[in-house]
Amino acid sequence: MDDKKGIVVSITLLLLLVIAIIGTLMFQGWFFAFSSNIFVKTEDKGKESISLEALIGDSLFINNRDTANITIEEVTIAGKECSIKSVLTTGMNIISLETCNYNSALGIQDIVVRTQKNLYEKKFYSSINTLNTKTLNSFSDFQTGSFYAEGYYPVTLSPEGDILLSQAYVYSASSLLPSFFYKNNKFGVALGSNNLLYISSSSYLEESAGDAGVAVIDTQGTISPEDDLLLGIYNQSSTPALSIPEIYSLEYDDDNDLLYVGGFGIYNTNPYEGGVSVIDTQGTKTLSDDILLGNYNKDTSVALRSETVQGIFIDKINDILYLSTSYDYNTSYPGGYRNTSGVYAIDRMGTKTLSDDVLLGVYNEFSSPSLNGVNTMRVGMDYDNNLLFLPAVSVGGFTVIDTQGTKTVSDDTLAYKLRSSTSPVSITSHGVQDFEYDNTTGYLYLSSFQANLDHLNSGFYIIDTNKTSTPTDDHIVNYYAAGTTPALTGSFATQFERFGNKIYLNEYSNLLVIDTKGTDNQGDDEVSTYEGYGFEAYYYSGIFLDSGNSLLYKTTPFGMAVLNLGSSLYNAQGIYYSPVFDSISDPYTILSWDETKQLGQNVSFYSRIIDESLYFIENFSSFNLSQVGDLNAWGQSVSSINLDNGNLVFSNCSFSNWCDTSINLSETFPEHSPVKVRVKVDSSNRTNKELYFYENDWWADDSLSFEELSDWKELHFDSEKGIETLGFEFYSSTSNLDPADTLYIDWIQVENLSSSWSSWDGPYINASGEVLDLNFSDKRYFQLKLVLETNDTSSSPQVHSFTLSE
Repeated sequence: MDDKKGIVVSITLLLLLVIAIIGTLMFQGWFFAFSSNIFVKTEDKGKESISLEALIGDSLFINNRDTANITIEEVTIAGKECSIKSVLTTGMNIISLETCNYNSALGIQDIVVRTQKNLYEKKFYSSINTLNTKTLNSFSDFQTGSFYAEGYYPVTLSPEGDILLSQAYVYSASSLLPSFFYKNNKFGVALGSNNLLYISSSSYLEESAGDAGVAVIDTQGTISPEDDLLLGIYNQSSTPALSIPEIYSLEYDDDNDLLYVGGFGIYNTNPYEGGVSVIDTQGTKTLSDDILLGNYNKDTSVALRSETVQGIFIDKINDILYLSTSYDYNTSYPGGYRNTSGVYAIDRMGTKTLSDDVLLGVYNEFSSPSLNGVNTMRVGMDYDNNLLFLPAVSVGGFTVIDTQGTKTVSDDTLAYKLRSSTSPVSITSHGVQDFEYDNTTGYLYLSSFQANLDHLNSGFYIIDTNKTSTPTDDHIVNYYAAGTTPALTGSFATQFERFGNKIYLNEYSNLLVIDTKGTDNQGDDEVSTYEGYGFEAYYYSGIFLDSGNSLLYKTTPFGMAVLNLGSSLYNAQGIYYSPVFDSISDPYTILSWDETKQLGQNVSFYSRIIDESLYFIENFSSFNLSQVGDLNAWGQSVSSINLDNGNLVFSNCSFSNWCDTSINLSETFPEHSPVKVRVKVDSSNRTNKELYFYENDWWADDSLSFEELSDWKELHFDSEKGIETLGFEFYSSTSNLDPADTLYIDWIQVENLSSSWSSWDGPYINASGEVLDLNFSDKRYFQLKLVLETNDTSSSPQVHSFTLSE
């Protein structure tokens, strides 16, 4: 079964031999997986109603559905008679076959049970033979199997059942946020005074300008979502009103109760005026008494040459505000666009009055000392050594400036830089996405990858600075990348947060977790990947740590997820949906699961079925080529598009690094629709070349190398959004694309799984095994729903695995 975005779910086909027996008559949890029913033959001579359910080891499981006790006279296994007399009570019974002296390693066992009225015969596999049984061996598999939640994700456990990560709750359109927040909250989270949480949303590249703002949520000082309140929203039409339509960054100054809202500016033309709005919250929960103190932009007394403010840092010791601005392409400024970006150092003068602020200086490529590269997102300080850290997202590296402990920028000196050519410490990728300096240990943590998305040079570094201002005694403690041990499983690790011994890396569509085990020994470290905890392919998604409450805020396609990083599971109650199973390839009828729950908690499953509903381009012979275009108008499309023997053919890429194309499906399909496409690529040089697959303009996290596509192959994913367009991209990490490289598309299939679902059958509440109420007379697909319920806010019921079998 394929999970979302085309990643094949790791589902082990097992016949589990371990049995948990609780009690003698009420066999709760009597097996983890049923053996398959290969042949069944029953002579009905009376009204008895029993069934032979499973043979596991030396135990035969017989279900008595009759209201009366039934006596077994004899059991025959593989033609050998066993003198077994047993009385079957109503319900599930277990019969020991230890005295039968049969060869349990034969594989198929033909069992005949004779009662006073009937003969019951059934063939079972024994020993370790595998059958048509599907077992998801942890809640982690549950999640990576695309168990879509109603607004949030399930908990994540290790295969041993240990709690690694748990979903406390989510802020989404189905809870507290307006619809555009959960679609577009890619950027900022801030925690203010009075237990107020600020979540920003941007409409850039998604919705029309104006669908953005800052939601203010009162958490009531608890980690329970039930008592949270949406107090209001700051935007261009609120009171006070933001001056910017696009939100990029947030920072809360809890010493002065000031909220800084950074904007996204493009070309310095309306409606994309950027800059920073500063709101005085008055230290209260009442938004109506908030005051807009003013703005920083190109027209204010402290003028910003670039109005895209993507990082805000407050040096509270020296009362200096640092605004990290990205370049824009307005070349009317002297020196062109590269001269407009930089990090602005602003002296707040110890007041809340913006008009008396003083611009101390700007750090960029043209300052003295100068920065390598442009586009700084984060700023930090080593207060002990008066060092200012200024990393460049674009190619440039990591610059460290000695401020001399003064506010005078003109006396600053260069302490050192980190690049691939520096010594004794060099970083492979010059694009530093995020960093953190630990003033206690002197460790510098940074994640980097090239701005051109060269993930081969991506990595995460832990550097020991020895708490000095010179690099000569620095050394790399640990380095994690695609080829290290342990290896990063993602391609583009960007923002991160640290909690305890764990580093939470924000990857494109996943969350990567490095467990350092509290040592400098990389050999004992572990890396885990949690799929679905990223916001599609947008690498500026938000991640924010509330260390006081052990909560990690992380943007996802469904909203702002709140992850509990503590050692105990908290409140995972909710509803979770399974992948969609195909009744042809997955003809399962029995469900069982392994659960742990306390008094007052409940675990139940439901099932539903649906008609086959497909959109299928099976032959492109008469396809309308006007449905083909440049993917997201990126301007690097293939220039040759043809129809050939029923195939859609793309070729003639004039760009050496990447080029693309897209197909309009002429119909909009809902989120989670399974998508499949059959493709192959002709190329004389397949080295370092890949084909990427997109849903609308977002990478679907599925790609194949040109080597894999020398013959026909299927690409597939479950869409995360309403899908209208399929995109394809030729990509070369070594810039060796050739105009002769040709993509062939044989067919496209999209399954619409939203229109005709049946009502939910259930609940199934017996973890030991339930027969699914599935009638596939005119249906094809089925889906499961898991419901976790609890009255205890300190714990949650847990499902460690579930099993489907015939």
